[in-house]
Amino acid sequence: MPNAATHRFGAAITLAVAAAHEDQKSGAQTSHPLVAACVGAALGTLPDVLEPALHPNHRDFFHSLACAGLIGLVFHRLYRWEAKTEGEALTRFLLLAAGGAFLTHLAMDAFTSKGLPLVGRV
Repeated sequence: MPNAATHRFGAAITLAVAAAHEDQKSGAQTSHPLVAACVGAALGTLPDVLEPALHPNHRDFFHSLACAGLIGLVFHRLYRWEAKTEGEALTRFLLLAAGGAFLTHLAMDAFTSKGLPLVGRV
């Protein structure tokens, strides 16, 4: 089972690479990869904050495939949102980074022996 440091590192690397890819696509050189890595490191354990990993069977709704699907849907809509102001662009970036950190955590948990429940404990 991944520990907190592993989740933070995984989210930081995933978000840094994604932000660098976006910079490359746009031809820009920004600090976005560094900022994204910091957000990933800070929020890589968000699902465990919402549902503390006090025991191996702690996975409920916020560690479920249903939650991943909902976050993925919001993530997709945010990605397609064309920000019109700098404030909107910053909000979009930070929300995408937070969603990416959350989804990275769930993806890492999905590949453990416990996996992810469909909706949570019934």
